[in-house]
Amino acid sequence: MSVSGSSLPIKTNVQVNGASLKIPLKGLGTSFIKKFTNDQYAVDMDGIVHLICFEGDILFNNINSIKNIVEKKNYIKELISTEAYQNYPACGVILARKKDSLEIEIDPFIYVRNTGTLYNETACASGSAAVAIICAFQQGCSIQNLNILQPSGLYMRADVVCNNNFFEGVRVGGDISILYDGEISLSTFAGGIQNAI
Repeated sequence: MSVSGSSLPIKTNVQVNGASLKIPLKGLGTSFIKKFTNDQYAVDMDGIVHLICFEGDILFNNINSIKNIVEKKNYIKELISTEAYQNYPACGVILARKKDSLEIEIDPFIYVRNTGTLYNETACASGSAAVAIICAFQQGCSIQNLNILQPSGLYMRADVVCNNNFFEGVRVGGDISILYDGEISLSTFAGGIQNAI
C-alpha cells in the first residue's frame, strides 16, 4: 500500500477481523529519534514527524490543561510552526498516558501542511507506532503487544523490534470491521463531501 507523504510502500496484512501495517522507519538505529526537550522526543518517520508527550511532562500538562478545543489546536499549531517542523508534510503531536507497562492511551493531533488542517484524530497508526518506538527506546529493548487505546475507544497493538536501541522495525495493527458493503460512486462521494463543507 502507498500513502501520501511516504516515499516507501507500507506492507499490510489484512485478515478477516484484523489488519496490520509495517511502518517504514527513516533509517535504522536511532537516527530518526530526535530529542525535543528534556521530556519529549520527536520521531521522524517518512512523511510525518510525531512529537510524543507523556502524561506528567511539562508540554503534556500545558496542552492538556487547555479545555477549549480551538485554543488547544491554536497552541499546537504554534508549537509545530517552529523552524524544526517546517520541512515536514505532516506533523503530529501525540499526548500519551501510560496505563501500565503494556497499555497506553493516546490523543493524537495531526497537522497536514498542504491542506493547512489540524485534526484531533479518532485513531492514528503512525502516531501509535511513534509512541511504541519511544517506549522501546526508553526501555532499551523490543516491545510486543503494546495496547494503544485510540480516542475512538478501540485499540491498536504495536510490536517494535529493537536490540540495544538499534531499531529494525515496527508493526501496528488492530481489529477491523466492515462499515459498508456495496458500491459507491466517486461523484456521489465528492458531492457528499462538498455538501458537508
